[in-house]
Amino acid sequence: MKRLLILVVLGALLLPRAAAAQFCLGDCNADGRVAVVELIILVDIALEESPPSRCYDIDDVSISALIRAVKNALEGCPPTPTTSG
Repeated sequence: MKRLLILVVLGALLLPRAAAAQFCLGDCNADGRVAVVELIILVDIALEESPPSRCYDIDDVSISALIRAVKNALEGCPPTPTTSG
């Protein structure tokens, strides 16, 4: 499990990150993007080496949550929906 988490983070380090304008899973500081340091925080939470309060958008880190956070780091957060009218 620990090796998988480390591989997920290392994989994210090797690929470019995209920024986005909205809060999303893994964006622990609500700056509109998921940075590598935030992925490391999530891994620490998953390994129970840090409290979940270090990333206020998540209570429990699962493998699927880590994968979504890495996806958000690589591709950017989903765009904010706009309303016309």
